[in-house]
Amino acid sequence: MPEPIEDHYLSLGVASHTSKAGIRRAYLKKAQQVHPDLNPDDPDAELKMAALNRAYETLSSPVQRAKYDAERYQAGFKVSKSDRSRGEATTYKMHYRRNGGPSLFSAFSGLVRRAVRLIAAIPPA
Repeated sequence: MPEPIEDHYLSLGVASHTSKAGIRRAYLKKAQQVHPDLNPDDPDAELKMAALNRAYETLSSPVQRAKYDAERYQAGFKVSKSDRSRGEATTYKMHYRRNGGPSLFSAFSGLVRRAVRLIAAIPPA
């Protein structure tokens, strides 16, 4: 069974199709809510801020986001149809075969890895 990965989209409260500007807005809004300096009585504020920073770091870089999306897809994260149609922040469900193996698309993991390498090779604009 694959290692569990953090859901950065859920941490920021955005959908997986959100633009870079939307991710930045969500990060700034969440950072104001969980920042340790603004919440001195919250003992978990530093951990929440660290998770938020990891999520923003990953999703703000096109290369890291592509790699993360490929890993997330390979791990079996799926978006429910109702969330997709509403365009709201999504809830994800892990779908595995009865034998406990990864999702159907894991057979194409080599193809996904090649696509990630190709995307990573594109020079920034």
